[in-house]
Amino acid sequence: MKIYLAGAIRDGNKYDIEWRDKIAYKLLRFASVKVLSPTAGKRYFPETKSWQCCGIPPTANSIVRQDFAMIDQSDIVICNFEALAEGYPMLGTLVELGYATAKGKLIYSIWPTRLKQGNEMFPVHPFVEVNSALLFPSMYDFLYYFIDCRYCDVFEGRIGGRQ
Repeated sequence: MKIYLAGAIRDGNKYDIEWRDKIAYKLLRFASVKVLSPTAGKRYFPETKSWQCCGIPPTANSIVRQDFAMIDQSDIVICNFEALAEGYPMLGTLVELGYATAKGKLIYSIWPTRLKQGNEMFPVHPFVEVNSALLFPSMYDFLYYFIDCRYCDVFEGRIGGRQ
């Protein structure tokens, strides 16, 4: 099983890398998965305010095509909307959500409870809610569901942890 980690990638923001590292560590350690990340192999250089992959700066075309290729390969897409609560527009993540939906991928979204979109009728944006199999208030809640509750076993054909 392959899981793609969609979410903000802001210049110099450590959280955007760290949440992926934490979730990948747990998934690789406790579940039979491969983790696909748009930050893999890329490094941010604060002194030049640039991203590079093996010394080569990525282009808009390479970013979009590589991210879509990883979504195509994935079984599950996790969309982390934490940065939206901080006012970051997350256009790329929203496009990835739409692309994953069009490709019929299973989508889990992290939608923090502090994220208010100013609409009492829809506390979660309808497109996020409808296109996500489940919503979690944090990545830790997703990990609890997927690993601690052994939901990952369902994908491996081991219901309840039994073969």
